[in-house]
Amino acid sequence: MRRMENRQAEAERGAILERYHAVMEHLRGYAGARLVAVSKLQPRERVRALFEAGHRDFGENYLQEWLAKKDEFPGAHWHFIGRVQSRKVKALSAEGIYCVHGFGSRSSLEELHKLANPLPGGAFLQLNLAGEEQKNGASLADLETWSGEGLLRSIAGFMSLPPGHWDEGELTRHFRQMRAIKERYHVRELSMGTSADWRLALAEGATVIRLGTAIFGERRQP
Repeated sequence: MRRMENRQAEAERGAILERYHAVMEHLRGYAGARLVAVSKLQPRERVRALFEAGHRDFGENYLQEWLAKKDEFPGAHWHFIGRVQSRKVKALSAEGIYCVHGFGSRSSLEELHKLANPLPGGAFLQLNLAGEEQKNGASLADLETWSGEGLLRSIAGFMSLPPGHWDEGELTRHFRQMRAIKERYHVRELSMGTSADWRLALAEGATVIRLGTAIFGERRQP
């Protein structure tokens, strides 16, 4: 039984590394573009497969899961992805988060601005261009207001999470709009592109892609 489990674990590890190397090969065609491997709800052994292969940028969505996991992977760059409550900004920084993809409110930006030490990997402001009520993120009107108030000075770039039902044409137009906004506000980075649409996002100017199941396989639910 143990021998069979070992064979299964090795096969899973091999599949993860095969998918990872295929993505990294594709990224070579986009100078400066980077991969964040989204490890939320993924077993430790899957994360370890990438870590031992030399990958260091991992993404988490749940604070407690990240806190339980982070010390097992010394030197990893942890990216927090998702809605950030303003009261948790200081705590994330104090615990050693590398980067946050998910600032989306005035109050969270104000807390970011107060940090004595900037996040090492920067901070991304999430945009909600589709106006989805259930999603975090700034509107174009928010951007204009916050820019005038100097609140965008603390961010490295913008993040996007478009509606899951959009087709390729709608996604392409969205990613192009994101690139135009990046250029208008003179930020360096665009965090956009997930397992379903990362190739389109790269083609339209993504500098960071966030891939989970496309690397690790299907998640195990908590």
